Amino acid sequence: MDKATDPVGLARMVERRLSQLKVTAKLLSHEIELASGEKTLSLDRDLAESILTTLELFIEDAESARKGAAGPIRKEPEKPQVTRLN
Repeated sequence: MDKATDPVGLARMVERRLSQLKVTAKLLSHEIELASGEKTLSLDRDLAESILTTLELFIEDAESARKGAAGPIRKEPEKPQVTRLN
């Protein structure tokens, strides 16, 4: 069974990625608490890039797992090309 269509493998992949999202959510929560009372929140560029990377990886993995769970896309078999030599 393919990892993307295996429910256990899919659940394990989601669980692994969710842990990264939980850490990211805690980090953002901490930054918001530090800026309590202020209307603006400032983040380091590196921190913002790390958050964006985490979200993009989760989205890519979720989309590929969803496509894999839907089953492979069937393609028409290609007709073999025949070349005659006379």
